[in-house]
Parts: sequence; structure tokens; C-alpha cells
Amino acid sequence: MPLHEFATYDNIERSFLSRISETLSEQPIFDEYADWLSKVDPVAATFVRAYSEHAFSGSPKPGPMTHRNPSWHRILGYCLGYDDRAWHETIREIPVSTRSIIDRWVRPIVTITAQECSLASLPLGESRFLGAPDLPAGFSWPVCAHGPLIFQAQINLSDLRHSVATHRFGLPSDGWLVLFAFDDEITGYQPGVVSRGADRVYKEVPDLTLLTYIPASAELVRFALPTGMRPWNHADFACSLTFGESLDIPWGYDTDDPRLHDEGVSEWMASMRGGWGCKLMGYPWHGRTENTSPGPDWRNLITLGSIQETGWSWCDGQHLDVYVHEDGLRNRSFHPFYGYAA
Repeated sequence: MPLHEFATYDNIERSFLSRISETLSEQPIFDEYADWLSKVDPVAATFVRAYSEHAFSGSPKPGPMTHRNPSWHRILGYCLGYDDRAWHETIREIPVSTRSIIDRWVRPIVTITAQECSLASLPLGESRFLGAPDLPAGFSWPVCAHGPLIFQAQINLSDLRHSVATHRFGLPSDGWLVLFAFDDEITGYQPGVVSRGADRVYKEVPDLTLLTYIPASAELVRFALPTGMRPWNHADFACSLTFGESLDIPWGYDTDDPRLHDEGVSEWMASMRGGWGCKLMGYPWHGRTENTSPGPDWRNLITLGSIQETGWSWCDGQHLDVYVHEDGLRNRSFHPFYGYAA
């Protein structure tokens, strides 16, 4: 489901929400937003003022707005992550000197919820997990030394064009991102896995991920899955996607901010992050390794969790993170890219 089907943001409101997501600990921006809302949505304006008083003065927390989607509440900082943990109820327990440190790293993201469906029910070009992709005629299905890669995700970027995260991240407002990744239950080969070669040196297995951007001008056809795939390498179903908005924070040790390396601060960061399934434009999620980002010039674009709806099991129940170099974002090539399941 595209964000514009339940978001009312215009450019002015998006600007307010973008500023709020970057300065959660500053009350004046909440008040400015409420003043603007009073002219276009007085009920929401009353809520924002009440929530601001709750967050900064300890007054009772207002209940969620019935006519505003939960995404709107999350991007305000009303709650962080899927566990509906109230941001300010938690952050008030943290020493004041630590709050501004954490606020410095908050990032707006797009969340993804998957619902199993038949591939035939999805129109050409619609966002999905699994099934079969819609690609330009003549597209060459990616293959690595171990066999065909598996189609994992197709994201219609027009679904995201109203999001605060897209506005901040710099994604195109249309076109498609299509992700392929190899996954073999017998060898255990997934993006990021290492193998010992003939020289007895462990090296990362190459070419297990492919991310491609397809411009909106392309004419798409629905591709059939290639022959030669092992039965567990694809599914005969697909998942429709619903997009929402939220906030994300990093693991403390993934940053170059020494203040976040303090054990107490790091524990607060972890406790507020909540649990994630799938998201776009957030921070890396790695449960058993160090930070998987290739370097400071790389941006985390896609995180796919080991969710029940798809049957994915990345690194025994962890996540697949896909990164894009900043140059690839600026020139819209989305190359180079890098995938790692950890």
C-alpha cells in the first residue's frame, strides 16, 4: 500500500515532520507545527500540543489520533519501533546529558509489512516480496557461480514519495528498486558468507547480491522464474507490502561518537530500538557480527528480516542489510551496492 493512501503530508507538513524527527528534544518545533496544523487540522493541532506538554512537562499522555495513521504518531516520536514503546516515556528515564546524544542519531525510516497473497493478484509494477519480478524485456536474470539468484523484493518508489525518509534520503520519486540475493539451505551461501578456497584462505563468496534500479519510463513484463533453481530457492507465492513511517536509531558501537560507546548509553539505545522486521533507509541490524557497512560513504538502503510471511532465514533468523554507495545515490545508478546477512 503506497504511503500517499493514508498520509496527508504536503511539502510544508513534510518539512515540519522532517525537522521534528531530527530534533525530538526541542519543544519549539512541536509548537510551530501545532500552530500550522491549527489552520488545516485543528483536532491534530490539539493533539500535538498535548503531546508536546506530555513530552516536555510530564503532563498526561494523549491517546492516539483516530483519524491519523500510526505512521504519523511514530514520526512525531510518539513511539519508536513496532513495540509501541513511547519515546518520551523512555527517554525521560535517561540522564539529560544523554538525551541530546541519542536525539542526534535519530533517523526517519519507512517500515514494511508483508501479507501473503497470490502473485496473480498483484498488478504489474506493484511492490512485493518474492513471487516473480516485473522487469524490462531483455533483462538478464542474475547468476552467480552457484546458480541463479533469487528474486527477493520489488519496491515501487512512487509508493514512498510522500515519506519523510525519502525526502531526507534522496531517493527518486518513481521507478523501481529490484533486489536479488542467493540463498542455499545446503551450502549456507547467503550474501556476506565466506568460504575457504583452494589457497585455504577464507574469502567472501562473490556476486550473491544484485540491486538494480529501473526507471519509470521502462516498459515492464512479468518474468518467469528461471529453470535450474532448487526447490527451496523460490516460493510459488508472493507478499503484498504496506509501507509506514517510523524512527530508527543505531547500535551505539556502530557510530564514531565515543559518547555512544559508554555501556549505559549503549544499553539505552538498544532498549529503545525495539524489534524490526523489514525497513528502508534505516540503520544496519546485525545480531552476531560487527557493523556490516562497507564504510562511512555507504548508506543502508534495505533491511529484510527473517519474517514468517516470506519464510526467509537470514543467518539463522537474523537480517539481510543491503547498502548503496553515496555516489550511486547521487547519480541514481544505485551502484556499487553490497549485501550482508548477519
